[in-house]
Amino acid sequence: MTIGRPRSPLSGTARRPFAGPRGSRPGALLAALALITPMLVACGGDDEARQYDPTAMAGEIAAAVAAGLPSPKVTVLATLPHSTDAWTEGLEISDGLLYEGTGIVGRSELRELDPKTGKLLRSAPLPPGLYGEGITVVGSLIWQLTWKDGIALEWNRDLFTAGGRVPWQGEGWGLCHTGEGELVASNGSDQIRTIDRNGTVIVDLISVTVKGQPLEGLNELECGPKSIWANVYGTYWIVEINPDSGEVVSAVDASKIVPAAERGNADHVLNGIAAVPGAANTFLLTGKQWSTMYRVRFGEGGDGESGDSAASSSASSGTDGSSTEGRTGTTGSTKTTGGTKTTGSTGASKTTEGARSTGTTGTTGSTGATGSSGTTGSTGGTGSSRGDGSNGTTGRATTGGTGTAGGA
Repeated sequence: MTIGRPRSPLSGTARRPFAGPRGSRPGALLAALALITPMLVACGGDDEARQYDPTAMAGEIAAAVAAGLPSPKVTVLATLPHSTDAWTEGLEISDGLLYEGTGIVGRSELRELDPKTGKLLRSAPLPPGLYGEGITVVGSLIWQLTWKDGIALEWNRDLFTAGGRVPWQGEGWGLCHTGEGELVASNGSDQIRTIDRNGTVIVDLISVTVKGQPLEGLNELECGPKSIWANVYGTYWIVEINPDSGEVVSAVDASKIVPAAERGNADHVLNGIAAVPGAANTFLLTGKQWSTMYRVRFGEGGDGESGDSAASSSASSGTDGSSTEGRTGTTGSTKTTGGTKTTGSTGASKTTEGARSTGTTGTTGSTGATGSSGTTGSTGGTGSSRGDGSNGTTGRATTGGTGTAGGA
């Protein structure tokens, strides 16, 4: 069933119901759910930047879950190897192959992998100077966004070569597509744009909300038949969005799948979600330069065997009644360019190779309250910016200095 949407502010015509992607693709609480503290992100592609606070976004989601927003349990079904060289920005399965877009200038690639084994089949670098972002496969083309380069790339899927360059308005973050082949894109704000299949005309725009409050930081996307899934930047939350209303209809706490070696690493954030065709509520999840990719199920039922308890329990729900651990503070994440911190006017900053650091260790999160509620302590963290510009504002006021780190 599709929920009708109000008239489009762009076209002045009634918004069309969302159709899922074509092809075979199917589509406690605040604690430990935010990785970083306030940073700068672009406002809907505008040059003027504003403060983005992932802790606040995580808090909004956690409060909504506490108030009854569904929060499906995460069950790990299998693990796959994942390249620690892959700065994951986009992930999608199409026609039995897994495609991954990676970032960092000089290291950005388009990759083709076996979704069952994680084996790399093909890879190709982006043209020099480009920072790769989200990807989506539409017929014979693979679209790949760039972060702040003002273009989207059209890859020839068979030849694995970057052909056309299409002008792109604003920053590129996450990308997926509708059943009609229209592009669905995020830019780090609360907005999701639907763009015609030529990549040139915005045909729809929604603002995403959770319990009536704007939800910013929308990053990597996965289009399902009747919903859009999105990583929320700087948090361990993955949200399910009604694309007709923009309302968040469920929220998944993926903190339990974060490898122990990556916890608190400001560079290696959770990012990347790909629906597994033919397996209901089943996805591949990974993060930037993680050594592991996880095949998981959201909610009950589905295929495969249950993962270990650490990976399959949901930190946000605390449903088992056991006490959960207080977490050490995680370092804040930024994206910088050119090996130096850049923040400010146009949005999120990103790191280039050799420029990453975690700053000082940052404050630790308060030890989680234990007991029957199973809630965890608040996450500490060093802050950072996700911006680019002249003001050089970085870091969190209270801790951690100005360490740079990974990004969207």
